[in-house]
Amino acid sequence: MLEGHTNGVISAAYSPDGMLIVSASKDHSIRIWDAATGVCLRVLEGHTGENSSAVFSPDGGFIASVSWDRTVRIWNAATGVCSKVLGGHTAGVMSVA
Repeated sequence: MLEGHTNGVISAAYSPDGMLIVSASKDHSIRIWDAATGVCLRVLEGHTGENSSAVFSPDGGFIASVSWDRTVRIWNAATGVCSKVLGGHTAGVMSVA
């Protein structure tokens, strides 16, 4: 069981190799989990609204997340550093692929 978010989880997705899981929560955080052990490896913080969705890139190197704060954020999956913030939406962003 994956435990650690302080509010509801809206989405979760496996990494392409199946080793990690990324989850997006109403608590404004994105979490990366070890799929085998359920241990939280990293907490990605930066969105100022509830997170709607998060997914790994096809090569597993990046995570894209979206939020009710009207942004898309691109994160380095290995370091947890946010490399880009994409704005311009006029309402919350619901999903990412």
